[in-house]
Amino acid sequence: KSGKKRAYKPSELKSIFTYCLQEGLREEYNFMRSLLYLGLRRGEMLSIQIKSISLDDCTIEVLGTKTDNAHRLSILHKEIIPTIKEQIADKEDNDYLFFDSEAKLLFDRPLHRDKSDKDKQEIHDYNIGVRINKIIKGVLGSDSKGTLDIHSIRSNFAQELYMVKEIKDYDLKLLLGHARFDITEKHYLVGLKNKEALKAKVDLADFSAYF
Repeated sequence: KSGKKRAYKPSELKSIFTYCLQEGLREEYNFMRSLLYLGLRRGEMLSIQIKSISLDDCTIEVLGTKTDNAHRLSILHKEIIPTIKEQIADKEDNDYLFFDSEAKLLFDRPLHRDKSDKDKQEIHDYNIGVRINKIIKGVLGSDSKGTLDIHSIRSNFAQELYMVKEIKDYDLKLLLGHARFDITEKHYLVGLKNKEALKAKVDLADFSAYF
């Protein structure tokens, strides 16, 4: 049976994460863990290059894939920083944070060489999406049909941040890429104090139930 999309129960995500680690799927685990802590869309996460990450500021510049509003700064929760550092290791500025070698192999295939960068990225996004959804379905079985997929992890991010009373609706919209990222918003996060204040709020979110 299938139903409406929903967020994961903590036990469901925990079982998926446990499976990935047991099967040696470290990058897949890091990818899904980062989706949970950052609330990004699949394509947004896959398009992040090392040069977009500032560990000093604990921010990632996200080039939105859905709307103009989606272009934003994402704040690194204190507990995801070690994962991001692990993914950055031995990479150059223009490398992708996740599945870099796979993306480059795909983009260099004769079949894809003449395609636009956008088309290549969409093929890569689709391939990774299929792989992650296959893992989810393999672990959760028929329980996940029509209700849970890679995008559902974003709902858990929103759910956990919503529980932090210090995080205002505007903060959440900004982090999810729903707010208009006009000159006001750019100024809102350019100031170091504003970034530090938002990071302090984000760090209050408790994701421990998923691990």
